[in-house]
Amino acid sequence: MGHSIGMAFQGIQNFHSMKGVLATTLILITLSMSGQTNNNISLDKIPGFAYAVSGSSFEETYAAIRAILENNPNIGIVKEIDHRANAEKVGKSLPNTRLILFGNPKLGTSLMAKNRLAGLDLPQKIVVFEHENEVIVGYNLPKYAEARHGLGGVESLIKIQGALQTITSKAAGARIAESDFLPNTGEGVITLESQNSYETTLEKLKLSIDQNENLKLIAELDHAKNAARVGLELPPTYLLVFGNPNAGTPLMQASNTIALDLPQKMLLWEDDQGVTRISYNDPDYLAKRHQIQGRDELLGKITGALGNLANAASQ
Repeated sequence: MGHSIGMAFQGIQNFHSMKGVLATTLILITLSMSGQTNNNISLDKIPGFAYAVSGSSFEETYAAIRAILENNPNIGIVKEIDHRANAEKVGKSLPNTRLILFGNPKLGTSLMAKNRLAGLDLPQKIVVFEHENEVIVGYNLPKYAEARHGLGGVESLIKIQGALQTITSKAAGARIAESDFLPNTGEGVITLESQNSYETTLEKLKLSIDQNENLKLIAELDHAKNAARVGLELPPTYLLVFGNPNAGTPLMQASNTIALDLPQKMLLWEDDQGVTRISYNDPDYLAKRHQIQGRDELLGKITGALGNLANAASQ
C-alpha cells in the first residue's frame, strides 16, 4: 500500500463520460415505506452528507462501486451490509439499501493519530439506497470527521475527499451535491472510562455482544494492528461493529440515510495515560442528524442497550 488513494485514482479522476441524467442538486426527498412516511428529509441539510442520484439501476450502481474498490490495490473492503436482506430476516420491509465499508490504513491511521475518536467514523462508507425510481449514493464528507473530531490540518483528508468523490461520481454517472452543515467538535460522542485493562475491556465487551441474542457482531477492526502492517504506530485502538435489524430497520424506514451510520459501533482505545476508554455514537444525535422524528421510545431502548454494554465492559 505504498501509494495513496489519490494516486490510485489518478487514472479515473478525468472521467467525463457520465451516463444518465446529471443531478446537480437534490433539495428535497420524501421517503415512505410500509405506510410510514418520514418528515420530508432534506438531504442537503444532513450534516456532512454528500450524495448523487444515479443514472443506473440499483444493482448496476452498487456493482460499479464494488468494482472500483476491488480494482484499487490500496483499498481493502472491510464489510458489505445488505440492510434490506437483514430487515427481511426479522419480518420487516425496507427498500434496497446496502452499505459498503472500506479503507486504506495509511490514510485512516493519520486521522486517528490526531484524534483516536476519528475511529468512530472509520473505515470509510458508501451507502446506496433505492426510492421509487431513483437510486441515491451517499457518503460522509471528510470535513464531517474533520469538524466532529478536530482533525484540521491532516493532509490525508484531501486525498480521501478526492477518492470518495471520484468513486461516487463514476458509479452514479452524476455530479456530487454536498451539505453545507457540519457538526460541532465532539458532538454526538459518548465516552466512558473503563476500570479494566484494555484487553479485559475488549474481552468483556465482545462477550456481552456474543451472549446477547438480539445482537450480532458484524465486523471488528484492530486499528493499531492495521497501522503496524503499513509501518505506522497507533496506540491500542479497536472497533466493534454490531447490530440488531429489529432496532435498526425502523430508523431506516424513517430516514434511509441513517443506514450510513448503522450498524452500531463501539471504539475501544487507550489514552496517553494508559487509561482504557469506550466511545460510541449517541443514538439521539444520529436521529437528529438524519432528521428522524417519532422514534423516541425506540431510541431510548437503543441508548439503554448501548449504555449497558459499555458499563458491563468497563466495570
